[in-house]
Amino acid sequence: MSKDKAYTSKYSIPDFDVVLAKNEASISEVHPTCMSVPMIDAQDFDRLVDAIRADGMIDSIRINDKKQLLDGRCRLSALYVLGESLEDSQVIVADHPAESIAEANYARRHLTSDQKAMRAVADLETERTAAADRKLRGSQKGRQSRMAKSNLDATDAVASKAKESRREPSLNRVAKEHGVPRQQLRDAEKVKKERPDLAEKVSNGQVSLDKARSEAGIKKTPTRRRNGKTASSDNRPAKQSDDSGKTLKYSDEMTSISDRQDGIRIVRSGDVTIMRHPDADKQVLVYANKNSWRVRTVGAKKVVRFRKSSGAEELAIKRIRVQLSSVTDEHT
Repeated sequence: MSKDKAYTSKYSIPDFDVVLAKNEASISEVHPTCMSVPMIDAQDFDRLVDAIRADGMIDSIRINDKKQLLDGRCRLSALYVLGESLEDSQVIVADHPAESIAEANYARRHLTSDQKAMRAVADLETERTAAADRKLRGSQKGRQSRMAKSNLDATDAVASKAKESRREPSLNRVAKEHGVPRQQLRDAEKVKKERPDLAEKVSNGQVSLDKARSEAGIKKTPTRRRNGKTASSDNRPAKQSDDSGKTLKYSDEMTSISDRQDGIRIVRSGDVTIMRHPDADKQVLVYANKNSWRVRTVGAKKVVRFRKSSGAEELAIKRIRVQLSSVTDEHT
């Protein structure tokens, strides 16, 4: 098995409607073929969040000319968990058909994150060897310049040294190329060095990297935080009032779900609230944007602004009730 059975996730994968509402300026909706690709599991999602926390988002989000999301649901969800915003430079308008992108994602999903890391170790070894050769050539050139006492050679040596110092570390470069976290690549490299037999099992998907590392007696590489940044506290859900008309169904650090007596379900996640009802065709979103609260029915372009969240939520509930009234009228 490639995954350990008993795994407790560190992060909750958020409702993607909430994530989408947060990024409506860049993304209008999710393309159906993108939705057909399954989300990664909890263990890989935890690693993705940790990787973006440490290194930033490596791969860009891809959309089409209609601003439909083609690739990047997991990365967008990870950014949301970290409380980070999607930047314009992280969005690419893809020329490839949506179906081709989905097929490529399906193919990648057949390899676990652990398997990808172990495959990347071979490239890391090659890159480290090349880096050592570059360093050796640089030192030899420096010695030659000192012996010849040539200003030209000395200038070349200094320029070469400066260029070498600016080169990105091998570990970072290979991790980015393969889309795996640096600490996971470090662990994979250590396992392959200490226990090649376990490394082969990880590559074949027989055991997880964590289990192989534990069996090899290797201490896990700690996650380095980027600029000490942690997930934003702004994404914590608003406190629920002791309204007897609501029943709390679920609650964690990111999301709370409660049901009203009239059947309307309220999903709160950070500064985004979703109103829904099983008999209503469309959900209604309430979310913060700059200095106002906005209400938008899913699929509609019109947005209504409020200064306070209470007024916005009242309108959202009214919109759900209007839909329910229409359903009732159709059946009478």
